[in-house]
Amino acid sequence: MDLRDTIDLNLINKDLINKEKIKIKIICNRINLEK
Repeated sequence: MDLRDTIDLNLINKDLINKEKIKIKIICNRINLEK
């Protein structure tokens, strides 16, 4: 495996993690609004 491949994978993983964090934040905000 090439070093550049691993860097690309890391970037993709970070992007996915950020998307999940945003989803969780949105869900938390909705729950707070419903209280």
